[in-house]
Formats: sequence, structure tokens, C-alpha cells
Amino acid sequence: MKKKWIWQDACYPDFKYDSYDFISEISKISYDIGLCEGVLNFIDDVSELDITTKSITDDIVSNSLIEGELLQRESIRSSVRKKIDPHWMMDHDNSTQKSDILVDLFIDIMTNKKEMTKQRLSKYNKILVDKNNFFDVHPGKFRDYDDMQIVSGAFGKEKVHYQAPAAKDIEKDLNKLLYFINNSKEHPFIKSAVSHFWFVTIHPFGDGNGRLGRLIADFILSKEIGNIYRFFSISSQINKDKKRYYELLEKHQNIATNPQLKLNDWIYWHLGILEKAINETMLVLKKINQKIIFWQNIKDIELNSRQKKVITKLLDFGIDNFKGGLSTKKYVSMTKVSEATAKRDISALLKMGILVKEEGSNGRNTRYQLSHNN
Repeated sequence: MKKKWIWQDACYPDFKYDSYDFISEISKISYDIGLCEGVLNFIDDVSELDITTKSITDDIVSNSLIEGELLQRESIRSSVRKKIDPHWMMDHDNSTQKSDILVDLFIDIMTNKKEMTKQRLSKYNKILVDKNNFFDVHPGKFRDYDDMQIVSGAFGKEKVHYQAPAAKDIEKDLNKLLYFINNSKEHPFIKSAVSHFWFVTIHPFGDGNGRLGRLIADFILSKEIGNIYRFFSISSQINKDKKRYYELLEKHQNIATNPQLKLNDWIYWHLGILEKAINETMLVLKKINQKIIFWQNIKDIELNSRQKKVITKLLDFGIDNFKGGLSTKKYVSMTKVSEATAKRDISALLKMGILVKEEGSNGRNTRYQLSHNN
């Protein structure tokens, strides 16, 4: 029989890559993590809770969305807040039993530093997957059948993207992977990429393998990087690059396109995803830090409630990012006041030095932005 999948190769799972090839990328990621830690020192506790809530919510929602499952974002967010915020008010609670369980799973992945085991994997899979007897999906149980295929296309015109190893090999393959996860001295950035790919290649469960593979990457990164990893969401970035994600999986799992079991392209891409997750967090942190500094600089200036509302809105977008700039019309829309009142408020903000006119805007087309001097 002609070999088609990498697990049919005699060298499997001896994946080929050279850790030294990724030194530059790893150094850049480590440097950027350090920058995030530095900025976090200036963030207040409330803002830190907000960032953590957003990151965990994004990761859980995106991890399911990659597979086409749409979770209720507000339910997940409520469950996260309920779990991490000691002052959470239950009258704002939109959580469900399912969202609570999913958040508990994610937090266990992020905080439980004990070794990964088959029992933990089964427990996680049981939470992630709904029972479906029609498709022979039994959550938490390793599949006992061989015909496990990733297929797309209409009936009769299906394309097989991948076929997983035989059921009899699952236990043996998982033991090797778990030893690698728990004992390898490989750099965690690379280890997370390899483990993610390896688990999805084994495909031990009837469903939920992609979601669990990404959680394994989270487990390794959070264990090795530390507490700051809760601010990053790789699943959000994978969801944005979903097409490439599936293309790379297919390319690396097929002997025709990966005859030497090389994982270089996959690891480069995975490192890029982590870098993007860190950069997105850095943008959020910088915006929050910018707001804190801005309000601190104008703390002695007396403002009315309308002016505070507009300044808050502009800061939420970022000093230079309010689309089209602030105009009298937009001020009226945001505050629900007359044009005359809006003009008086804007004029006062200009005199205070809080707003400045945008260069080149005049007359009825005058636009304003927050001053960089605050």
C-alpha cells in the first residue's frame, strides 16, 4: 500500500527541525513579553482585570469559532469575571452552566502545573464536546475505530485532507507525546508548536481534537512563560489566519508534501501567531496606559459630564484613532445636546489645551483631536 500520511513513515514521530533556526524569532518574542511586563507595572488593578477578562474570553470563544462553534460571548465573559473578580456583582451575571465549565477548564489549563496525562486530556475532551451517537462521538473516550478522516466538499465529491492513525496506535502515540510535553527540555515556544501539531495528527478523540490541541499549546506556554500568558490569546490569532492554519496542517501531515517530516514552516507560523497575540496585548496595554496618563495630567481641570464622556470615548479609540476626527456633529451625536452647546464645550476644551484642531481642517469641516501634550 502506498504511504500517504506521515504517521505511516518509519521515522514517525521523529519530526525534523533545528531549534537554532528560530533563535531570532524566539528572542523577539521574549523581548516583547518583557515589554508587556514593563507596561503592566503601570496598569491599575481594574484595568488588569479588564484585560484578563477580554483575553480569556477571546481565547475561549475563538478556540471554538475556529471549528465553527459559536459560543455566547457574554456568557463566557460573565463566567470569567465571576471566576477572577472578587467584586463581581451577580445581578450582571449572564453565565450558564456550560460557560462556567468551559472557563473552569481554561483556568485549569492555565494554572494547573501538574503534568499532562491521558486522564486530563479525557476530562477536557468530555467538557469540550457534546455527545453525538449518530457520528459515533463519545466525549472523553479515545476512538476505537480507524476510519477517522478530515473531509470537506459536497456528498460524492468529498476531499480527504487527512486520515488519522489506527485506533490501536493511539495509546502508544499519546504516551510519546505526553513524555515530550512533560519532560522535553525543548524551548517552550517550539515545544508548544510541535505538541499542538503532534496531538492533532494523532487525533485520538472522535471530536474536539483541534480545540484540545490548541489548549495543549496554551498549557505549555502558560506553564513555561508564567502568569503573564493569561494576557495573550493565540486562538484569536489562529482564527484570523484560519485558512493558513488548515493549509499548513494538511501540508505537514501528507508525505507527498512533507516527505522528511520537517516542521520548520509550521513552527515559524506558530511563533508568528504567538508574536501577533503579544503585539495585540501590547496595543491594549499601551492604550490603557495612555488613558491613565492623560487623566492624570488633567486631574485638576474641571470638566462637565459631557466633556468627560467625549474624552473617554476618544481615549477608548486611542488619541489618533478616532475615525474622521471629532467634529461638532459627532459631539452632538455623542452627548445629545444642541449644536450651540457642543460648540461651547469644544471651545472650552480647546482653551484648556485638551483638544487641538486637526491640521488642514477649517470652517464647517473643522475636526479636533486630543492633544499630545497631556
